Amino acid sequence: MAPQGRGHMATLALGTELVATVTQEARPGRWRATADALPEGWAAIVHTRGGSAPPSGRTTYWIFSVDGNKRLVLLSNSDFGRLPISDRMRPRYASALADILRMLSEEGEEPGVPLASSISEVKGMINRCLRKDQPDWLSAYKALGRPAWKWMRRTVGVLDQLRRALRDADEAAVAAARSELRKLGAAERFRAAREAVLASSPTLPDVRTPSRRPRKDLAGHLAGQQRTETAAGRLTSEATRRKLGKANADHREVLAALASYLASHGHEIEEGKHVDAFCHLRTGPAIFEVKSISANNELSQCRKALSQLYEYRFRHGLKEASLWLVLSKIPEAEPWLVEYLREDRRIRLLWLEGSKLDGPDLPLLLESGSEALRRAGQEADPTV
Repeated sequence: MAPQGRGHMATLALGTELVATVTQEARPGRWRATADALPEGWAAIVHTRGGSAPPSGRTTYWIFSVDGNKRLVLLSNSDFGRLPISDRMRPRYASALADILRMLSEEGEEPGVPLASSISEVKGMINRCLRKDQPDWLSAYKALGRPAWKWMRRTVGVLDQLRRALRDADEAAVAAARSELRKLGAAERFRAAREAVLASSPTLPDVRTPSRRPRKDLAGHLAGQQRTETAAGRLTSEATRRKLGKANADHREVLAALASYLASHGHEIEEGKHVDAFCHLRTGPAIFEVKSISANNELSQCRKALSQLYEYRFRHGLKEASLWLVLSKIPEAEPWLVEYLREDRRIRLLWLEGSKLDGPDLPLLLESGSEALRRAGQEADPTV
C-alpha cells in the first residue's frame, strides 16, 4: 500500500469508485482496463475474486490497491474488503482500543499480561489493512484514518514489542514501547478509530407511527377531569407522584447499569423515543425494556414489558432482534414467572443485584454468533 497524499495519490484513495472498461486479459483473474479518471501515465488492472471474467463495457469498480512506483491501480468489483465492520468485530475492536488507550494514558500502570488479548486484537485490526484479507479491511482502514503503510508496519512492530515486554514484566521495555507509540501518534489515531468503530453501529430503524391521532374531545375531557380534581384526589396524586419518582429513579439506575456494562465490553447503546435501549450485540440487534418492580406490581410490570417488547420489534421492523427485559430486582412474587418469560416467551432476562447487572441471561450479552449457534443446537438436541 503506497503512502497517501503525494500528487495524484490523494485522488486515488483506497475505496474510491472509478468507471473503467476492460480491454484484455493480462493473466488469469486479472484484466487490463482503461479509466478516464486516472491521471496521465497511470494504468488499471481489474482483479476479480474467483477469476471470473468482469462485465464488458463501462463498469463501476473501486480501488483495491495503489502502486505509486508503477503508476498502477488495482480495481475490484467485489464487496469483499469494503463490507461494514460486523456486529461480531465491532465490540472487540472498541474494547481493545479502549484498553490500549488506557495503557497509553496512565503513566503509573503496572506491567501485566491482561492486555495481551487487546494488543493482539488491535494488531489484527491493522494487519487486515496491510494484508487486505478480511471482508471489512477497508472499513477498518478508514476507521484508523487511512494510515500510511509505513505507519501500520511500524505500529504493529511496536505493539508486538509491548506484548512481549508485558509478558516478561520488563518495565523498561514497556516504557520504551509506550513512548514509541506516543511518538507515532497512536493514542490520537486509536481514539478516533474507536469513535469511528462505535459510530458504525447500525441505528434503530424508524418506528411505524400510529395511523390515527387521539380525539381532541377526549383530550379536552381528560383535561377537564384534571381541573376538577378534589383535595382528596390531590393527596392521592401526591402519593402517586412519590411512587413514580422512586420508580423513575430505579429505572434510571437499571438503565445506567445496563449501559455501563455494555460500554465496558465495547458496545454502543442507543435510547429511542419508545425503546428504553437498543444495541447491536455480537449476535445481532437487541431491544431492551427496563422495568422497576415491587412485590405488588411485579406481574403487571412484566406483562406490560412483554407486550411492549413484541410491539417495538414489530414497529421497528427488526424481526431478528433479541428481546431483553431488565428488572430493578430479582422477581420473586410469582415463582413461575422467570420460566414463563425465558422458556415460553423466549425473553432474555436480567436484573440488578445490588448495583450490578445480573440474571440468568447475562452471559448471552457477550455471546458470539458461533457460540449462539452451538448453544441453539445443544438446546434442540439435549444429547449433544
